Amino acid sequence: MITKITELIKVLMSLVGLLPAVIELMKAVEGPGHGAEKKAAVLNLISQAIDTANSVANMGLPKDTIMAFVGQAIDVIAGLMNVIGTFRKAADTPTA
Repeated sequence: MITKITELIKVLMSLVGLLPAVIELMKAVEGPGHGAEKKAAVLNLISQAIDTANSVANMGLPKDTIMAFVGQAIDVIAGLMNVIGTFRKAADTPTA
């Protein structure tokens, strides 16, 4: 039982450790509008990183678990950043 709890804590800590990288990727593709496309771009980058780590370094990362977590994290982070005004909405973009 303790071993399973320890493993769960390790997985959770690893997933939470991804958040700064996810935020930086989100900032890299930030711009007004096209939220679904930006989310797909970040997920694609994470997916490629996992594939590379698993094939080159034989890390055995649980891709499905990571991708599910990152997908949900993007939604939460984007929602928070929209509320506090970090991300610009298409309507907020000045016209020339």
